[in-house]
Amino acid sequence: MCAASESWRSARPAAKAASLIRAGGLVAVAVGFGLRVHLLGRQGLWYDEAFNLSVAESGWPELLGRAAADFYPPLYHGLLWVWTRLAGTGEFAVRFPSVWFGTLLIPVIFSFGRLISGSSGPEKGTPTAALPAAGAFFVALSPLLVDLSQEARMYTLLALTMVLGELAWVRLGLGAGGREAGLYVVGTTAALYTHYAALLGWVLQPWQLLTVGGRRRPRLALLWAVPAVLFLPWWGVAWGRFTATVNPQAGTPLPEIFRRSVEIFWTGYGVEPYFPAPDPATAAADTLKATILGALITGIFAWGLVSAGRDKLRRFLVPLLGPLILWYPVALGRRDFAPQYLIWVGAIGWVFVGLGVLRLRRLLSAGAFLFVAGAEFFALFNLYYVPRYWNDDLRGAARLLTELSRPGEAIVVNAHYAVVALDYYYPGQAPRFGLPTRPAQPDLLLEEDLSAIARSHPFIWLVLWQSYYSDPQDRVRRWLSTHGYLAEDWELRSHARVLGFWTAPPVLDQLPPEAIPGPPEALGDSVRLAGFVPPRPVLEPADLASGRPELHYTLYWEVVRPLAEPYQVFVHVVDQAGQVAAQGDGPPVSGSFPTDRWPVGKVVRDDRKLRLPADFRPGEYRLLVGMYRLTDLIRLGHGGTDRVEVGPVKVEP
Repeated sequence: MCAASESWRSARPAAKAASLIRAGGLVAVAVGFGLRVHLLGRQGLWYDEAFNLSVAESGWPELLGRAAADFYPPLYHGLLWVWTRLAGTGEFAVRFPSVWFGTLLIPVIFSFGRLISGSSGPEKGTPTAALPAAGAFFVALSPLLVDLSQEARMYTLLALTMVLGELAWVRLGLGAGGREAGLYVVGTTAALYTHYAALLGWVLQPWQLLTVGGRRRPRLALLWAVPAVLFLPWWGVAWGRFTATVNPQAGTPLPEIFRRSVEIFWTGYGVEPYFPAPDPATAAADTLKATILGALITGIFAWGLVSAGRDKLRRFLVPLLGPLILWYPVALGRRDFAPQYLIWVGAIGWVFVGLGVLRLRRLLSAGAFLFVAGAEFFALFNLYYVPRYWNDDLRGAARLLTELSRPGEAIVVNAHYAVVALDYYYPGQAPRFGLPTRPAQPDLLLEEDLSAIARSHPFIWLVLWQSYYSDPQDRVRRWLSTHGYLAEDWELRSHARVLGFWTAPPVLDQLPPEAIPGPPEALGDSVRLAGFVPPRPVLEPADLASGRPELHYTLYWEVVRPLAEPYQVFVHVVDQAGQVAAQGDGPPVSGSFPTDRWPVGKVVRDDRKLRLPADFRPGEYRLLVGMYRLTDLIRLGHGGTDRVEVGPVKVEP
């Protein structure tokens, strides 16, 4: 047999293996795209997304001015400006650029894996030849990358451009030519114009020049400076924004930076959510699960990095760990750290996780692969289908305000920057105010602003969101509680709370026309139920923190004779068999206007909520309404008329 025939026969298995690896990469791209578009428009735009959209919609040159005043450079906003003019501003449309960036990252990681594995070099035919497909598959499933691909934010663009620049930079160090130089300049410059954290990756790239010898090192050093020169128009803005104090009390220590990165790079916010569960036991369990999964995957990553060989360890150890260390002086007393700021580190890290899996013995390798993929699927399931892992969502607050607000009322959002997200969903005409205008707004100015709103509006809705940052002293709520009368209090699932305050006592001269007249009897000859508005749902249970149906209804009390002490109100929902199917007890007017202050001959409005039990069935019910003293539970009118009946009314969750 001739030598040419032998060479042809031996090349066939290698060609077949290479084809299978490329096919695996294509499958990873398809799977990654599917995961990124799955349920893309289900969640509402939260603050960061709505803000980015508002910047993009402002147009040029205002877009550049607003980007300069924000914490991010203008490239993503500019691309979003172009895209929304083609595709519109719906949730699905404005998020789709992130889907594209997140999907394009997968083949780039495939190329990075091929570079690391040396599939065209001496390791050809070894198990690590499958590294490109393994790395691409892990990135396709990455909970963090999938999550951020479903947000109208710049992080997947940052990951794509930084990994492109890093890939080209490594190839240049290995002797590549002009095409890679252009790819490096475009990728790195785009990354700098996408997010200021890219500076932490760019400043570490000279480390890789240490592995380059001869006359190429000065040329590469000059090439490294090109993105900085192209970024020159934005350097002044970048310095001010990068060093800006966002939250002076929230510096992040270095061990915490590493711990959070370990968890979130590998499992995103799908095991330990961004906001901890209100139940301490559940929150602790989430932290434990995220720590264990993150530590185990980090162990596989470390094994892959070490087993890659001394040359690759020298080349990649600093670029992978250095940005986390460099973030420490920025985060120390200056800015909260979120691992997505360094998202490219996690993206490249998946290549070494894949390498660690492939470097294990056969059964261990299969088990490690299933473990890593299983952890990713577990986190993805939570992100898709478990509401407590979802982002903040002001749709519930907007729906509540739309359902319950009346002409002449005002809306105050304690996080002034969140007004843009509320505006995206709220179709009403009530004026919106962001107060305090900044966390450090002086008390006197804040009180003047609130007083002016209260003088002009009989009722003020207060949307509380991110109070820990926007109003940590709770000044807005405390002022309204002191100077107003609490009427509404709704806890929403999306970490928001909506309160409603009368700016004067809720006293009317007569029953409003929308109310159904009540019975003529008076409780203890003192207070009569003059009318009521039947219970009705205003939000879905998924919008509420309780996760159960909560109905809004209104009672109107007519004061016949003064009451000497405060009373509680009870409402029993009674079925046809006389059984209590649901009940709601509590002080009238949410305790802000007790019965011993009610004026005689007037009607007092009492807005209330009724939380239904899980087994409640819709139908016609009667309402039994009365009052009692909290001190001894004796009803008003004891021995006589101590309750009145209204109905039947139809009650539906």
